[in-house]
Parts: sequence; C-alpha cells; structure tokens
Amino acid sequence: MEAKRDRMAASALCAMLLAVAGCGNTGQREGIFVTFDMPYDGKATIVIDDAESGCRVRNLVNGLRFGKGRHEVEWDGRAEDGTGAKAGRYRARIATHRALGYDYKSSFAAGGEKLFGGFGPNHLPCEMVAPAGKRIVAAALFTEGGNSTLVLSHDGKLVNGYGDGWNLGNKACVYLPSDGEWIYSVREADGNRLEFHGYGVERRERRHCEIENARPVELKGATKIGNKVYISNALGGALDVYELREEEWRSVLAFSGESIPCGIAGPLAENGGELVLPFKENLVSMACDGKSLYTLERGSSLIHVYDLATKKPLRTIGEDGGSYTGPWRKNRLVDPRSLAFDSEGSRWVAEYRYNPKRITRWNVVSGECDYEKTGGEKYGSPGCGMDGEDPSRWIAHDAEWRYDPAKGVDRPLALLFDEKAGQGELFDLPPRQARTYKFARRDGKTFVIGNDGATTVWEYLEDEHRLKPLMMQGTPGFYSHMIDRRNTCVPMRDAYRRRFPGSDPERFRHDEETLMVWRDADGDERMQAEEFEFAPQGSGGTGGWGLFASDIDFTCLVNLDGEYALIDLEYPDYSLAKALAGARRLKGRVPAGSSVAARTEGFSAHDRRYIAPCLSPYMFGFERDGTLAWHMKNPFPGVHGSQAAPLPSPGELQGVLFALGSVPGGRRGEYEVVAMKNNHGRIFFITTDGLYIDELFSDCRVAAANDETCIGGESFGGSFEYDRRGGRAVLTSGGGGYRWYDILGLD
Repeated sequence: MEAKRDRMAASALCAMLLAVAGCGNTGQREGIFVTFDMPYDGKATIVIDDAESGCRVRNLVNGLRFGKGRHEVEWDGRAEDGTGAKAGRYRARIATHRALGYDYKSSFAAGGEKLFGGFGPNHLPCEMVAPAGKRIVAAALFTEGGNSTLVLSHDGKLVNGYGDGWNLGNKACVYLPSDGEWIYSVREADGNRLEFHGYGVERRERRHCEIENARPVELKGATKIGNKVYISNALGGALDVYELREEEWRSVLAFSGESIPCGIAGPLAENGGELVLPFKENLVSMACDGKSLYTLERGSSLIHVYDLATKKPLRTIGEDGGSYTGPWRKNRLVDPRSLAFDSEGSRWVAEYRYNPKRITRWNVVSGECDYEKTGGEKYGSPGCGMDGEDPSRWIAHDAEWRYDPAKGVDRPLALLFDEKAGQGELFDLPPRQARTYKFARRDGKTFVIGNDGATTVWEYLEDEHRLKPLMMQGTPGFYSHMIDRRNTCVPMRDAYRRRFPGSDPERFRHDEETLMVWRDADGDERMQAEEFEFAPQGSGGTGGWGLFASDIDFTCLVNLDGEYALIDLEYPDYSLAKALAGARRLKGRVPAGSSVAARTEGFSAHDRRYIAPCLSPYMFGFERDGTLAWHMKNPFPGVHGSQAAPLPSPGELQGVLFALGSVPGGRRGEYEVVAMKNNHGRIFFITTDGLYIDELFSDCRVAAANDETCIGGESFGGSFEYDRRGGRAVLTSGGGGYRWYDILGLD
C-alpha cells in the first residue's frame, strides 16, 4: 500500500473556516479542496487530522474507487460530528491502493468436504447413526445451518442432507434402519408427543409423513422390522407396536393397538428379522451382525461385544479411557452414543463431542477405526487460529490441527482441552475454549491467547500437546454467563464477596461492569479465591464479544472514578493492582453526541494502541498514552445494530462485531491492519492509526451466490494472521468449516 501525506494550505483553511463560521448568517460556504494523484485505477482513503495534535478531525473518504489521474475532493470544513472545525492548520492524509483482493485456497477441518456451507449440524454433534441400504445416516436432533440429517457413502462423503430446526420434537429421536428409498425418524416432542419424519436417501426430498393414534411416549429406543415399527416407551414400560404404510404420496405410521410389556425401556435392535431387546439397564445403543451383539453403555467409552444368544461378554473394541488431552487417539471414543452396521459390514459410531465433532467407521476384522469424519462447525464457526510461525499448524474446533494442502494433510493432532472434565461443585476450571486463538512467543515458550467474552492466556506445553491456563481477564457477570448463571464459580464468588462485602451476595452473577483478573498463582490449573483481583465496582470491563489481545501483554479500558483510562496487564504476574497504579487517563476531544464506555468490546494491538470497535455512533482509536487519536462513524454495531442497518454502502461501517486479528502495515511496520468482522459477512480492514482501507466479501442480504465471495451472516469466528514463512496475510472465516483466504494488496 502506498501512503502520501500532504499538508493543506493554512490560508485556504482559515478562509474556509471563516466562511463556515458565517454560514448561519450568509448561507454561503467556501469549499477547501484536497488534490491528489491516483497512479492507477484503485481506491483512496482521505482523512483530515489536526496538524499539531495529530488527532482526527474528519474521515473525508473511506476506501472509495477512483480512476487513474488527478482528483479533487472537497472538504466543507466540518468535523466528523458535524461541528465546525476550529481555525488552524490541518493535515490531509491520503492512502491509495489498487483495492484489496483475496485468493481463496480451500476450506479445512470440515470432514473432508469442500462446501460453502456446513456439512453437518452447527449446534449439536451427530449422536445417531442408522443403516440406509448402501448408505449410512448420521444425525443430530436439530441445527440452525448445515444438515442435521446426513446421508453418507461408505467412504464418508456427504451424499445428501437435511436441516431440521428447533421446531421439531427434540427431546429424543431415533432413526429407523432402512433398505428402501426413504429413511425415517421417530421423535419425542414436548408433552410426550410422538412425531414421524421421512427423508429421501438418494434424492433430496422430504417425505410427507403422518401419524395415526399415537400413544404418549417417553422415547428410549426404536427399530423397524418389515412394516412394523417397535417403540420402547418408558411410560408404562412397554413396546408400542406401529404399522408403517408407504403410499404413493405419503407414509403413515399407525398405532396397531398392541403394547408389549417390557422390563427394560432402552435401545432396540434387529437381527435377521428378529427383535432384540435390551438385557440390562445401562445400554445406550445396540447393533447386531448375525452372531454377536454390539453395545454402547453408559459410563464406558468402549464398544462391548456379547454372544447374541447367551449375552455372554466376548470382548471390547476401542481404547479405554474416554475424554483426554494430548496427542490424537483415533481408536479412543469420547462419549459414544450410537452404533450401526452398513451394508458392507463396517461399524459406524457417533460420539457426543464437540472439540472436534466426529463420526467414525470401524473395521470389523481388525477392530480398528479405519475412517473418521472430523469437523463440523459450531454455530458461527468459532474456535480457530493459525500459528504465524508455522502456517500448517492451527487450532481448529478448539483442537490442535495440521492443515497442509500441498501435502494433502487435514487432520487433528491433539486435544488441547478435556471438554468432558467435570467442573465439580466448585466450577473452578478455567475456560477451555475461545472464539479466536492467537499464538505468541516469549522467552523460548509458546503461548496461546483465547479471545472471547473472557480473554484467556495459556502456555502451550509442547511435550504434552495441551494448553496450561495462566490467566483470565473479564467480568464476573460475563464469566458466569459463560458457565451458565445457574452454576456458581465458587472461588470467584468468594473473592467477589470478600472484595465487595456490602454488595448483594448474588450480584457477582450479573456484574458485567467490574473488571476481573484471575491468574494461576500456584500453578495447579484451577481457580482459588485468593487468585482473583477486581477493579472498583463499575470500572467497566470488556463485555459482549470481549477483548482481542494481540500479545500476552495487553491493554484494557476501564472507568476509574468517572474518568476513563487505559491499563496494561503484563506477563508473567498479570497484577491488576500494578496495572491500575499505572493507569493512563484518556485525553482528547470526544465528538459531539458520543461517549466512551468501558463495558464494550476491545482490540489491543501489538503496539498497545487500543480500538473500541463496537462503540456507537463512533468507533474510537487510542494511542498508547491514552490520547483519542481517531474516530470513525459506526452507527450500526453488533448483531442487533446490523439488523437495523440499511443495505450496504461502500466505505460505511455496519454491524461490526469484533476484531479477527491484525497484520503488520507500512514499510516500517508503523501501524497494523486490523480485520473487523461484520454480522452480515463483510470484513472491514482498518489501520490502527485510523485509516479505513477497504472491505471484502458480500453482504449476505444482497449476495448473488453462495460461494467463496459470501461468508454469510452470523459468522462468529475466524482469524487474521500474518504468515511469517510465506510473507502473506491469511484470513479465515466461517461457512463450510474454516475457509482460508490469502488477502492481497496489503504489501
């Protein structure tokens, strides 16, 4: 990017200011013109700064297109807030470039699929599998995007899919085995109501399904044998027998009037046309191969094999132990929920896990997992970040991932967190996930910063392939929200009550206006009350999407006795008391009609400049000493703001959610270029010294196609990082796993 700095003639400015000052009486205004040369067709940004203080007066042009040649842009002498600029000397800063672009590489960590939408459910993991002729069906209860019902080939490729929303029966669901053109599910809805749904196996078509004379149900299992459907109903402990009629245009499930007493309400299976009933209470799922019975059982991570006739235990399959941290273990199941055999005799297993979601296929001879479909985004595609020192090393789905497209590598390497580790009564485990991850290095060590509603710093333990928590910054109220306010982080509660003894004892659960810092002083990776520090009540603290920290030392915005200030939290002690003692009070003119707020999202740059991206009506940028250096109109921030925004206009901020990260800018690295995420899929690129450079990607409200040009709405993840090996800016964002884009034009 080329940058040119011009100083406007003081005489012209003064003349203009005098004319503006008299505008109310004369109705006349004399314009001041900024003249610049475009060396090529491209885009330009022009800002007016106070020549003495360097602070922003007006954002005159924000990344608009200009043809090659000389151009003249008029400034009416007004500041950004519409007030008249005072008489004095001003500087016009002009940045020109050919316009940013991107090179879309691929999506990754997406179960081997290359789609521009999620292949699987974006809320729950798939927890059901069922045979469907030569296909296998994997399913979740519901989704808001992607598919909750997946039809997969034997090699795991997505053949067909359907998305079922919140409005279906989601208390329990079982998919019935099928060898025809339709796959059916029975569901328990609120009020113990039974539902019946059908889906095309090969062609994408929903079947019209009806249910007749359904009994109230507490669904525990179901299977289909011929035209009979058996439903294990815990209400009364019976097997309800239904008849399935497949007519030309509909399928009908009708209660036959028969209910068979059954001692155990649980999963059902079919073997050669015979019904197989549960034989003990702790069964989760059952499947048969003609000779043996295979089960999943509560409290076990193994596949258990029994003699079908005698129910004598024969062997177990898989690696014992359940959830874990450290190097990836393909044969270790984590909370398995369902298993089934496909037509080729392979076993399929669905697990109730998120980091990452996984569906596996197992070889019946070796007993080994021979295929795993890993990935499947969470809502908004959070949980991602690239190591700038090694662009093949990622965190994806909150797990360590290796993605090297040149070598065809796209797989998990390690589980960084034990997602199933119990919080216990104290709820004293630090955060185990984040929206965006940032790698950092110091003193020969590798660190990972988790940016979310709470900002967390971990040390990456190379030998163990896991993250060790060091500190967390946030507010007690928002952290309570993260763990569900019905739960109580006892050490945090006790520390809060000790710090503020006169407060309502339950105030901590909702206090999102008091800055809090936890640091693991004793190194046991759990929270103790004495490890918490709090700023004064009402001091603020990043809320909502939280603070993006670019390094393990970072800056926060606080309110101290009614005055706003910047403070620095620094490795290794992260002392809040020390940070407050070194507070730098904010200075500079705040535009008319606006105010600073400490309880808002933030971005702390490498050079400790600080941006408040979600303040309205202006986004603010501060120098390290607390000077308000620049501001930019920002009338529609956040999810709800975006919903009120008009259709997009070039150079106008809308729906800003948070920063994705930054890359070095300028020939000498004198600023950083920050990528700001928009709720409708646009990405804004802004420098830390306040230049709106450009935007990329379509607004989902007007997108022409669902392809690499459209990230989509409510994409709540992604990252922006500089690849130091390749010398390139890499952006990832949601939509069909994580998409890799090289951002062009920043050099």
